[in-house]
Amino acid sequence: MLKPELKGQFMGSFPSETKRRIIPRWRTFDTTVLTGELNGRGASPSSSLHMPWELESSIEKWRNEKTTENAFDLVSAGIISNNPDAAAEAAQFLLSDSQATSTVKLVTKRLLLREEMSNEGDGNQREQARLLKLMLQQDPRNSMRWVDLSRSYAVQGQHRAAIKAMETALRLNAENRFVLRSAARLFTHLQEPDRAVDLLTSAEKASYDPWVLAAEIATIDIAGKKPRNMRKAKQIVDSPNFSSFDTAELASAIATLELESGAVKNSRKLFRKSLIAPTENAVAQAEWATTKGGASLEQKDFSTQWSYEAKAFRDYRSGKWAEAIRHATDWLNYEEFSSRPALFGAHIAAIALDDKEIEAKFLHRGLESNPNNAQLLNNYVYWLGDTGQLEKAWSVLKSIKRPATNPSTEAALFATEGFLNFRFGNLSAGRALYSKSIDFIRKHNLSRLETIARIYLAKEEIRISFLPTEDLEELAGDVRNWNTGSEFLLLIERIKDIPSQRNL
Repeated sequence: MLKPELKGQFMGSFPSETKRRIIPRWRTFDTTVLTGELNGRGASPSSSLHMPWELESSIEKWRNEKTTENAFDLVSAGIISNNPDAAAEAAQFLLSDSQATSTVKLVTKRLLLREEMSNEGDGNQREQARLLKLMLQQDPRNSMRWVDLSRSYAVQGQHRAAIKAMETALRLNAENRFVLRSAARLFTHLQEPDRAVDLLTSAEKASYDPWVLAAEIATIDIAGKKPRNMRKAKQIVDSPNFSSFDTAELASAIATLELESGAVKNSRKLFRKSLIAPTENAVAQAEWATTKGGASLEQKDFSTQWSYEAKAFRDYRSGKWAEAIRHATDWLNYEEFSSRPALFGAHIAAIALDDKEIEAKFLHRGLESNPNNAQLLNNYVYWLGDTGQLEKAWSVLKSIKRPATNPSTEAALFATEGFLNFRFGNLSAGRALYSKSIDFIRKHNLSRLETIARIYLAKEEIRISFLPTEDLEELAGDVRNWNTGSEFLLLIERIKDIPSQRNL
């Protein structure tokens, strides 16, 4: 007996269509120190080998005065920085110290066992959160650790806990650049851009700090509001009182608005300024702008440390699929709470490489941090159905909140419902839902998605022998007219091969 008809995979959109803003990166405090963002100095190519600031400071304090408090600070810094050797002496001191509490000794044993605090995997993130909470019991007013705890919760998908920890950090240090930018990133990640805007616009730093002002401009754009402080922002970008590194993201934020308004010449000038001494975020923004004619990049720009996102898109546009996947993996490890690298990597794995194992890894990583993300869930449903797990695919599809806030995702959900109907044998319902998806796409002027929906519909029709493969040539012609998206040509070639595979 057939399943009841489902009421619509293709990917909801492909990477180059997504509008990008230069919202702040959210790294751990130690990594942020290494970037130079907190002191105005750019990171050197070898800075990842340098000792994190908190660890270096703790070592100096321990050398000057060997107290229980200083020993614990050093052990904590050793754990956070994955450098147990630097804190070995302090750890031995604490284990023999009668004044050390059981909590202190537990943290110390963790360090001596050399249980590294990797950011990969939910289990390690739970361990990191546990240790950060233990450290905060000893130092509850450390706002930086509260931010790190919030980030760890965000990676685990525990969004309420992430907000609570971030609110604590804001109460302790509401004017700190690291706290402000991290909070803004959290709130935009949780689809609360208005809250990020209110936070940044009320901060005193927004009137003079280029890093905070850059975050403000980006989040205001996301919230769909009119930017403020633009005259001040442009003055700061042109001011000799700030380094090119300090104004890189601010110049990039203004350049993005200029590009969107059609002022391409001004945009190109500002993007060039953002690349004099760029952050990796500024490089990624400029790489995005190259597709709009608003910027150009040189090879040296990609050597900026941590530029995984920019390299991933560069290789994607060049059709270097294996390299794009490698950089997407680095990008996801760098921004593990974000859905974007997970969606990007899954897209390349599914369409360009036809590698379901790699696709699944990206989808599972993305869903760990974003369990309710409709686009990730939609693509997971398609993966389940395409690997024969129809009952589970049906269950996950029913759990997705509808309608989706993003029109392209809603269109993808209609198509995915159609796909599952085909796989369950409900052919008329499958065709009707693909048709509904295409009508929805046309209503929202998402022209390229219509071609993608038709490609996936053709795949299902060919599987059941109802469509000649010659009909795919028209779709391939449409794809060739795009300035990107060549991975769909590979998909079309695989679809053409379905009849020969069926006859084996």
